Amino acid sequence: MGRKGAEKQGHKGWTVRERKKLRKNYSLKTREELEEMFNRTWNAIKARGKIIGIQRLGKHTDDILRTRRAITSEILSLPDAERGYIAGIVDGEGCFTVAERIQHLQ
Repeated sequence: MGRKGAEKQGHKGWTVRERKKLRKNYSLKTREELEEMFNRTWNAIKARGKIIGIQRLGKHTDDILRTRRAITSEILSLPDAERGYIAGIVDGEGCFTVAERIQHLQ
């Protein structure tokens, strides 16, 4: 069914501006943020993403984005000297990974 047929069924088409905005934000925003940004359902957003050939990080994208934001917020709240120490590690090593370990008590 063509675009006009879809609009008759209550579906609104995607403007060029919306498609550009989706391409820019698809892997940077959570599902809820995208739904609010476009005022569309998650299924409509995923379908348009597939049509224009963009992908997210996988089924855990929202968790990854929330964790990144939390870590960034924590780093930014550190005193300058501690942020400088972290910057030195990144400069020397190139990057670092933050991992969480779960210890099981017996």
